[in-house]
Amino acid sequence: GKIAFITGAITWTCNSWGIEGGEGIVGEAEVIYNDDGSFKEFILGGGLGESLNLDGGIVGVELGASIKEFIKIGTNNATGKWEVKDFGLKTELALEGNIGNVAREIKLVELSVSANAGLETGGLVVPLFDFN
Repeated sequence: GKIAFITGAITWTCNSWGIEGGEGIVGEAEVIYNDDGSFKEFILGGGLGESLNLDGGIVGVELGASIKEFIKIGTNNATGKWEVKDFGLKTELALEGNIGNVAREIKLVELSVSANAGLETGGLVVPLFDFN
């Protein structure tokens, strides 16, 4: 889910919650949990982003694009000590529709290049191209 406010939003899934925001300069923080509810990692990111907002009063549509550097920090499963799990660059193109402050976002393209995970792709449009 997602609840938008001014130039940001609070997001959540079954295994995570986060906050994102900004216009021009954007930032995000996300906390991720394992399926059993235990802490897995958190992600901090920041970079550049812009959006085109077609606001029709109560109902609106927004197209947004961003490119952000990120770092994932979590605990080592064997030692329990904190460590950097991964870091890299993520770019997104998303389409969002909202009624009031309640919004639904569809990722059109999501590409991530990181030190440990390598190239990761996602989004609605990605299957049309052969990124692998």
